[in-house]
Amino acid sequence: YTPWPVAITRTCAACAAGSYSGYGTAKCTDCPAGKASSSAAQATEASCVECSEGKYSKAGMSECLDCAKGKYQPERGKDACLDCDAGKYLDARGSVGSGDCKLCPVNSGNNAAGSQEESWCKCNPGSAGADGGPACTLCAPGRYQAGIGEAECVYCAAGKKLPTAGSSGEGNCTECEAGLTSSEGAANCRACDLYAQRVGAALQENCECNVGFYRFGVDFASYCTLCGSGKYKTEVGNAEGLCQQCPDSSTDAAAQMCQRERQNPDSGNEGGN
Repeated sequence: YTPWPVAITRTCAACAAGSYSGYGTAKCTDCPAGKASSSAAQATEASCVECSEGKYSKAGMSECLDCAKGKYQPERGKDACLDCDAGKYLDARGSVGSGDCKLCPVNSGNNAAGSQEESWCKCNPGSAGADGGPACTLCAPGRYQAGIGEAECVYCAAGKKLPTAGSSGEGNCTECEAGLTSSEGAANCRACDLYAQRVGAALQENCECNVGFYRFGVDFASYCTLCGSGKYKTEVGNAEGLCQQCPDSSTDAAAQMCQRERQNPDSGNEGGN
């Protein structure tokens, strides 16, 4: 018995876009990275076209893709794009050079390389702004900010001063000199108000009125004024209650002491010559 010969049929399929195949080959070959082919059934690598500037491709791609936001590519035939540096951003696709990367606004940065939007820029230490950036302002004198991307600056404590703007740490707040005081967030220390002296720590509220005076008014709108006529005060302090009434038959000299009334030299002489 002699079997009949069996006919073998082979079917060829077209290579997909992004690949090619020479005559008689068993499989398709991908276009190399940095090139692309938009047509199917290509026979040679020459059909794979090099990507232009601002674009890239991986192996086997049918088209070159634009560089994403935050990236650029100045050369042809590349398989990846380059990141814009930290402190910059790029909000457009297909950029061809680092010059397209934009600087973060003044007093901001701290964003990663390859940032895509201005909103990714955050306030530097020593500055603050709404939502932590990108619109940032230096901390005013008397304030500081050590963090990144903060919305507000921090006040120096009462009894300290910070005369410069843009400070980035609490350590820049320094103690007031002897005899001077400051309130919270002060740029400079100052002497106590007129007729007052510092008692204790360098806090504004420790400015107490001298002997003979009491504090009139509220908070920083207050001032030291003489105790009323007929009263005296021998202690340093702010309370009006420290002003005491002079005894009968005396008068007030300077709100510090009472003087006995002087006798009228003509008194007791009625009915005289």
